Amino acid sequence: MSDGCAQPLVSAIIPTRNRPESVCRAVRSVLAQTYTNIEIVVVVDGPDQLTVQALDELNEPRLHVVALEQNAGGSMARNMGVREARGEWIAFLDDDDEWIAEKTQKQLCAALELAKPLAFVACQYIDRGRLGQRVMPLVNKNPGQHFSEFLFCRDGLFGGTGYVQTSTWFVSKKLAEECPFTPGLKRNQDVDWMLRAMSLPGAVFKLVREPLSIFNCVQDAGRVSKAADWEFHYRWAIGNRKYFSKSALSYFLSTICVEDAVKQGRRMAAAPQLLRAIFVHGRVSFKCCCFFLYYWLLSERLRQRLRTAVARIRSRGTRRLSCA
Repeated sequence: MSDGCAQPLVSAIIPTRNRPESVCRAVRSVLAQTYTNIEIVVVVDGPDQLTVQALDELNEPRLHVVALEQNAGGSMARNMGVREARGEWIAFLDDDDEWIAEKTQKQLCAALELAKPLAFVACQYIDRGRLGQRVMPLVNKNPGQHFSEFLFCRDGLFGGTGYVQTSTWFVSKKLAEECPFTPGLKRNQDVDWMLRAMSLPGAVFKLVREPLSIFNCVQDAGRVSKAADWEFHYRWAIGNRKYFSKSALSYFLSTICVEDAVKQGRRMAAAPQLLRAIFVHGRVSFKCCCFFLYYWLLSERLRQRLRTAVARIRSRGTRRLSCA
């Protein structure tokens, strides 16, 4: 590497099932990395001969396919990938996402600069959705900030959170081994892992402020995280509240849970329970109450239109400034 970084082996782990075209695209994005000391571990989560055959046809010596006899779920598939990985560093990639060519090289250098055994490096990503694309996250983690507040607390309606999507993760194998994914968790697998991992003594985090991954949420119909279930989110958050600050828990209940309750047509049934939990377990603030009402009153479509309009206004303002 021209910048003087060491060249340890990096293991890219891709869980997949019944998406042969998507996973082959994901694998090709790994093979196109400027950093070449990479192995690719694809875990085929259950019987799926079409995917196994498509991967075999790539005829790539750096590709190792682990075909499970039964469906184990995303958490167990990633844990299996970690066990099979030979690299010092683990980089996760969802089968319908892609990496920018310099992702591995830039994240590896950031990880080596941390010089800690329990290192977690993420990066910004391009969120490619039905209404266009945007770069996320917009915020960075402040020194000393509780990790849950980085993930869930918001400065404004359109500022976003620090949520870093799974395909941006680059972690030491030691951290991946000490903090495996929770088996059997049907959703919240990513935030569950991040909160637990960052609670370990000595765990450190860094965000590379450059979009190096592409989150293809245009084709997200099969993503588990899109299924609305406010009661699951509520039970999970309350059961894991030791990993949240009081402020972060309030924001999670006021945004994630309220949004799902509205999608399910359960806003009136959910509101008393969520408000009670915010007062009992969280920290009430004027801003948090505003978010509760924002998600409770506005549909997802209307909120998307508002975000798009604000993004366009900001873009026009930036162009005017650059031309001045």
